[in-house]
Amino acid sequence: MLFIDLPGTYSLNALSPDEHITVEALAGRTEIGPRPDLILCVAEAGHLQRSLLPAFQAAPLGLPMVIAANFMDEAKFKGIHLDAQLLEQHLGIPVIPTEAHRGRGIDALREAMRRALDQHLTLKQPDWPQAVRHALDLLQPQIRKPEDSQPCAFTAQRILFDTSDRHLVTLGGNEGLVRQLLEEARSSIVRGGHHPATAEPVLLFAHIHDVLKSCLTQPKTDTEQRSRGLDRILAHPQLGLLAFALIMFAVFQAVYSWSSPLMDAIESGVLAAQNGISPLLSSTPMLQSLVTEGIIAGLGSVLVFLPQILILTALIAFLEDSGYLSRAAFLVDRVFSGVGLSGKSFVPLMSSHACAIPGILATRNIEDLRTRLTTIFIAPLMSCSARLPVYVLMIGAFIEPSYGSSIAALCLLAAHLIGPLVALPIAWLLQQKILRYPSPPFILELPPYRLPTVRDLVWRVGQRASRFLSDAGTLIFCITVIVWALLYFPRPNSVTETVRANFVQEQTLVTGLESNAIEQALADPQDPMNLHTSLDHALSSATLSKVIS
Repeated sequence: MLFIDLPGTYSLNALSPDEHITVEALAGRTEIGPRPDLILCVAEAGHLQRSLLPAFQAAPLGLPMVIAANFMDEAKFKGIHLDAQLLEQHLGIPVIPTEAHRGRGIDALREAMRRALDQHLTLKQPDWPQAVRHALDLLQPQIRKPEDSQPCAFTAQRILFDTSDRHLVTLGGNEGLVRQLLEEARSSIVRGGHHPATAEPVLLFAHIHDVLKSCLTQPKTDTEQRSRGLDRILAHPQLGLLAFALIMFAVFQAVYSWSSPLMDAIESGVLAAQNGISPLLSSTPMLQSLVTEGIIAGLGSVLVFLPQILILTALIAFLEDSGYLSRAAFLVDRVFSGVGLSGKSFVPLMSSHACAIPGILATRNIEDLRTRLTTIFIAPLMSCSARLPVYVLMIGAFIEPSYGSSIAALCLLAAHLIGPLVALPIAWLLQQKILRYPSPPFILELPPYRLPTVRDLVWRVGQRASRFLSDAGTLIFCITVIVWALLYFPRPNSVTETVRANFVQEQTLVTGLESNAIEQALADPQDPMNLHTSLDHALSSATLSKVIS
């Protein structure tokens, strides 16, 4: 069974590129492949009314569907009670309570998916008003029907309610006739007392409310008082910015101070490995140098910076999973709006501190094209983790010995702030002089504060470690070996003579041969292009001469 994880969305009226990918994939119109065999809708148990909207929008596809009511532990903590069996009867599809972050309900979810496929369980569609049914009937006969196309009902619904008109290409006929037909369909909705842009969510939310009122029990008391109390400080216009600065300082202080013992342990291990292997290869100086100064030193140069990267990744993941990064995006929106960005640019730019590539990919949730382009242009200016080893090396050499770890952490934070300080003026220049666009509106849902699970943090840190070792680590190791080769070859005559003298002295002590016997054997080597072959041959020749004598 192949699972395709599509970008999350609140509605199939796609605004951003990642939401558009979801719609296209469900309809089978992308390079991902044909239409899926089953839809698994992951809904938040504490906000089912909002989460079920895209499920009902996808219902005209006629595909089997399963609802995973996730975060049931949070819903119970808030006093929310869900009767999953009764809701399953109303919807006509399996509804499985899950706690995915704890691995609970997964087996029941697999069984429900098999049952939905075997019995072809589809979501019961709502009864549309007469005006909407008439509008859909006008559009469906005109929809192109290529092979493996999506059902006409789904396409008609998207054309009718998506006022961006991006789905018009699925209608046949000439453009004038198509637009005339669409205007007539939307006029039918207006005559029915609804606006085309809001008719679908208004009608569907009303239907979802009727379905849930007998299945979902909401508490009368305010169970989110704790989150609101934290937001009075962390989301405050002034105190929130101060808290954000302190949290970022704490993050970089932890990166610098916590990683120091681990880095020292790795350096000690590398040194011990070099000292342990070096005597074993003393008879072949080139191999000895390659192993100790090339291979082991190369591995050490990769591993020594792994603690900082992993600690930074773990702390950023903790802040993201806890819900704090959404508050930070809300706080910086006022600053970003002055340069033509919005708070939605914060998470991509923050992600770029780990790596600019996933940061650029994260801009897909920005609806406005020009704002998205500006964010992409300035994302590489952030100090990514590849620069972290350089910062740590320079700060550790010049700052920490004289001023201590706290000042070193401040310098590390300042080094990472250089990127935003340079990027924001460039974003303003792009907005004012080149792309010329107004500051976009910012709408953001603040998630509840959550305690991240250790399993998720370990998984994300492990993924980051794997990527660093396989991508950057491989390159660093290869460059280290290449640098060793450039330094080792060609060998100067003085170095060759030093190696020769050390060899004669060592073999004199080890074998008991006279030094002049070894020197005489070295004077006529069998392989003058290879010093190590000559040394081996000299030793055997000198030994044989002593035995004969």
